[in-house]
Amino acid sequence: MKNACRWRTFAVTALTLAATAPSIYSAPPSADASERRDTLRAVEVSATTAARARAANAVFAVTAADIDARGITGLADALRRLPGANVRDYGGAGGLTTVSVRGLGASHTGVTVDGLPAGNCRTGAVDLSRYDLDRLQSVTLTAGGTSDADLAIPASELASASVLNLKTASLAPSAPGFRARAAVRGGSFGLIEPKISAGATLPSGMSLDGAASFMRADNRYPFTIPNGAATVKEKRLHNGVRGGRASLDAQLPVGTDGTRISFRTSYYDFNRQLPGAVTLYNPGSGEDLHERTATATAGARIALAPQWTLNAAAKYTFEQSLYTDASPYHPNGLLDERYRQNEVFVSVAAAWHPGHKWSAAYSADYAYNTLSSNRPVEQHPRRHAILQSGTVRFRTGSLTATARLLASIYRHTARRGDALADRFRLQPSASVAYTLPMLPPLTLRASYKSLYRMPSFAETYFGIVSAPTLKPERGNEFNIGVTWAAKRPAAFVPQVQISVDGYINYLNDKIIAIPRNMFLWAMTNLGKARGRGVDIAVTADFEVSPRHCLLLSATYSYQRVEPRTAKTDPDYGRQAAYCPKNSGSAALTYENPWVNVGTHLTAASTQYATNSNRPESRVDGYVDVGFAAYRTLAFGTTRLTLRADLINAFNRQYCIVARYPMPGRSWTISAQYEF
Repeated sequence: MKNACRWRTFAVTALTLAATAPSIYSAPPSADASERRDTLRAVEVSATTAARARAANAVFAVTAADIDARGITGLADALRRLPGANVRDYGGAGGLTTVSVRGLGASHTGVTVDGLPAGNCRTGAVDLSRYDLDRLQSVTLTAGGTSDADLAIPASELASASVLNLKTASLAPSAPGFRARAAVRGGSFGLIEPKISAGATLPSGMSLDGAASFMRADNRYPFTIPNGAATVKEKRLHNGVRGGRASLDAQLPVGTDGTRISFRTSYYDFNRQLPGAVTLYNPGSGEDLHERTATATAGARIALAPQWTLNAAAKYTFEQSLYTDASPYHPNGLLDERYRQNEVFVSVAAAWHPGHKWSAAYSADYAYNTLSSNRPVEQHPRRHAILQSGTVRFRTGSLTATARLLASIYRHTARRGDALADRFRLQPSASVAYTLPMLPPLTLRASYKSLYRMPSFAETYFGIVSAPTLKPERGNEFNIGVTWAAKRPAAFVPQVQISVDGYINYLNDKIIAIPRNMFLWAMTNLGKARGRGVDIAVTADFEVSPRHCLLLSATYSYQRVEPRTAKTDPDYGRQAAYCPKNSGSAALTYENPWVNVGTHLTAASTQYATNSNRPESRVDGYVDVGFAAYRTLAFGTTRLTLRADLINAFNRQYCIVARYPMPGRSWTISAQYEF
């Protein structure tokens, strides 16, 4: 029985691939497919990549074209390829995933989906495993600031130290018509994930997009645990995940001036078994988490006049979390906690472009958050947040200078007991970029940002894992950087880009999260902290011969984050918890007319689970190497993509979070048919 699930998953995936095999051999690979891929890459290099190279903040991205080319296997893997990003991954498909940028903590990373914030008032951090990488057009991280590509953005986007923007892809064609995509992915440890999506454009110009997916995995992968001088082999138990997600989008153009109205609804429903930290002779756990989230958004982008742009958006989110723990330590042997969150969000942003050089913008956001539970000490907290921002930008052919001021008002109430104190804060920020008049272009940049973060509800109100006396985090972040981007610097090099950024941040009353399990955290104010680091990113393409190309990408980050409250503190000057000093990634892919192949790795140095850096809290560094092979075939208007991945090929056992071992060697195969 122990291999039944494994063989069942393999059989389902193999049958799906077999069903598509006749179409693979029905025609030879067409030249159109190769030409289309080359054209798409050229557009990316000349437009989007060039804009990021001249940005006044450090901007790093993974696009849909990079997923196959870099051997990226999921959103968590994509985030590990971005410099400065520390990913908390507890192991297994569909597991909880959060990201911290430059050692500031996950709550300082704002996550937006198509420009609207995706916050979580209970934890303060967004679980990124909720999002399907295959539905994203790009994953963009703006480290140490906010992108100045569009001034008419929500004011709440300016409140975070760094911003991770997830941009969804649309299948709706530009002309009236219909497109659809069906895919299935299967792999080790019981993974099976079918997906379907479709898009249509009506003669009126209205476009519709819908998508649905289901995933299940038992994640019962083997690992070893030391027992004195011996080593005990165990298997990760109670680590399964099962659930699905669905979304429906609509966009309606109004008039011919570029005005459009959009609507979106999405639903997420997942059950997770929480395995707990690994301990000897206690491999199991009785903890489960069931999460449901429903979101509805509406937005409008209105061209008021040639010089004016108005963006308006509204969003409602309902989230339910059901946490149970079957243990004899609880009354009646079961702990049953139920949490409900509601968020109402409204944003209006206007941008004014009076001339070729000057621009200005004003944004105003209102957010109302509530949280309730069945806990006996529940206080039913409420939070009203009003955020307003003003922006001025000066831009010439080679110089971009932007200044912003964010005013934040927080008002708190509670049905029971005392509420948090009301807060008001002004946060200035500024950035400048200058492109030297030389070929290839060299862009110098510098930025400053004032940091401020309110504690989340979980950090403040829940006594078992929180401190009601937590203070808001305050600080400053400085960044200087340089980017060298060249298109066709040599006959065999279509493009190359090198980016180097150095930063330093200061934080007062830093809030540190120490995980007790995947659901409960212990929170504490660290006092003062300082972070210093360097982020490096390199991408390059090499044409070996016609239709033969090598794609190279690499990143490296150095982070030194240390408590600096008082020199008498025993933790003074030590490395902060869960922040490796050195981390990086690399990928090399050979694209050719037959089967594209590539190898990739991610690596991190030693880190510690506590600020004391004691040997017993040491989390060893790791190097994870993988291989990928993929092929895209085009038959008229249809496309078939086949892909196989070997993950952690050398079967290295390592942890990203202490005592939560990551999977060893595993495989996935997938097929995607687009018509």
